[in-house]
Amino acid sequence: MVFLLAILGALGLFQRWASLVRHKVLIPTLAAILILASLAFTNLPFLEEDLLIYPTSASEASHIYTNTAIAINALTAPNASIGVVWAGTIPYYADRYAIDFLGKSDKYIARLKPDISGAVSWDGMVSVPGHNKYDLNYSIVERQPTYIQFYKWGDQTVFHWAVKNYAQVEYYGRLDVEMIFLKRDSPFVCWNACKANYKIIPWGQK
Repeated sequence: MVFLLAILGALGLFQRWASLVRHKVLIPTLAAILILASLAFTNLPFLEEDLLIYPTSASEASHIYTNTAIAINALTAPNASIGVVWAGTIPYYADRYAIDFLGKSDKYIARLKPDISGAVSWDGMVSVPGHNKYDLNYSIVERQPTYIQFYKWGDQTVFHWAVKNYAQVEYYGRLDVEMIFLKRDSPFVCWNACKANYKIIPWGQK
């Protein structure tokens, strides 16, 4: 998109400067400079990621949630359900029935009106498409997934209900220690058989 806009911008300049049209060498040179400069300026904030000096934020998040999926697989049965905001990595690697809090694959959530209050906003956006439709009371309280990724999103929270019904579990895996929220007394969690692999952490303050 930036590339196309740069081309259109270059064409617009040349149309204003009709005298340049006679210079057959100058036009493509200036066009190339304008286009490359716009692309460089746009990608400058991501230079260290482009040059692989540092990992991208997406790769770091993928690493975290892949480890989360490993913890879920280790502590839950295959017929457990998982409630997620990050509806790609975790369900893919956990291979459990997923409840999508943000409606990308949930008809009820997808048909809600988007939250344009500013409660779900970043990167200069007032509201973020794909992340601004949610009903945590429906997704968590009513559907009660075995695992939940978050208990609050935007301007909604089910913190107090989650404290009563979910345990904060610290999993000791091969890669990292992952804190996950599991449904208390769920028959799909190996509470007894997996005792050596986790400990329950008391809930802190909201």
